[in-house]
Amino acid sequence: MGSRPAPPLAILYVYLTVEKPLLENDFTYALNHIPKPPDIIIEYWDRYVDDVFSAIQGDEQTVDRLFQYVNQLNPDIQFTHECESEVPYLDLLVSRDPTTNSPLFNIYFKPTNLGIFLNYNSHHPRSTIINTAKNEYKRALKNCSTDDLKSKAFKRISYTLLDNDYPSYVIDEILKDVISNEFKKSDVSTAQHPTSVICLPFISEQCSRKVKQAIRNQDLQDKVRIVFKPGTTLKQSLVRTKFTPTKCTSQSLNTCTLCQQYGRYEYKHCQTKSVVYKIKCSLCDDEYIGETGKAFRCRIRTHFLSVKNKNRSTALGVHFLESHADLVSIPDQPFTASLIELCTDWPNRKIAEATYIKNLLPAINTQLVKTNTKKKQFSVDSWAVF
Repeated sequence: MGSRPAPPLAILYVYLTVEKPLLENDFTYALNHIPKPPDIIIEYWDRYVDDVFSAIQGDEQTVDRLFQYVNQLNPDIQFTHECESEVPYLDLLVSRDPTTNSPLFNIYFKPTNLGIFLNYNSHHPRSTIINTAKNEYKRALKNCSTDDLKSKAFKRISYTLLDNDYPSYVIDEILKDVISNEFKKSDVSTAQHPTSVICLPFISEQCSRKVKQAIRNQDLQDKVRIVFKPGTTLKQSLVRTKFTPTKCTSQSLNTCTLCQQYGRYEYKHCQTKSVVYKIKCSLCDDEYIGETGKAFRCRIRTHFLSVKNKNRSTALGVHFLESHADLVSIPDQPFTASLIELCTDWPNRKIAEATYIKNLLPAINTQLVKTNTKKKQFSVDSWAVF
């Protein structure tokens, strides 16, 4: 949690381990190979992140059997379900028409919704205040299935706007404008699409309004479309001045393990930041893959001091204490380090580190996993459920 690749990776994991076996009968990535019961027929399955809306043939017992099967595919992912006459899904309330047996959609308000909108008397731009109310009406107009449901949704939104100090005449104008614009959009056959597109640089909001007003004055809004392109930003204009790697700033070779190994004037990456690196033990040739956002030499120096002082503060320190415990004295160069990939940010480093560990299977990383497994033993009662 907290990293940018977490949501797409979670969605991909759910798809490969649950949905692909369930919907496509493909158990390539499934944790358990359990065939789906043949009498369970899924008519519709739609998921948004962790919310699933499904329609199947059968009664409530069939639904229970389906989710018992789904929860067996991946024991780490357990679904709960609701089977009622009205089911909330995202911002919709889905029900079924008793006469036609077709689905009905209505906008959904959570029971905890306090009805707080952007207040009409706030100091926001007037267009922002009006468009906030318009968007609520548009949502009801777009999602409600019948005119009766639309009318009820309009009333609830109007009462909420009144509670947020919207004048009644403003509410009537907003609703009238939304409905009239919707009728204009529905008449696609008579609409005239712009035949010409003009791309202009964006200077200011006032200038853009004057250009659009000139187009309207000439009655060209149906023939010409104006697109404003932002100018070059300061970040795009500036260039890097660091054409060569930063030289080592250590006072002596003893404080930079990398320059001590490769030579002060031969190695040019000791000051590089945000890297994935590989360390090879000089005694047993075991390898370790790691990452750091600090200067490369600072992280290697930390590993070196951990080995020299015989503590467990780093992976190399643990390795020398457990694999080379009978060693009398630490050699001058207990390991060699090399940079294997330069990364852009923290998620990029973590993904690259995990990829190298999976492909190279470094022995020291595997040793750490086994050591931590022995040390950390949790009982079932120690887990907290959120």
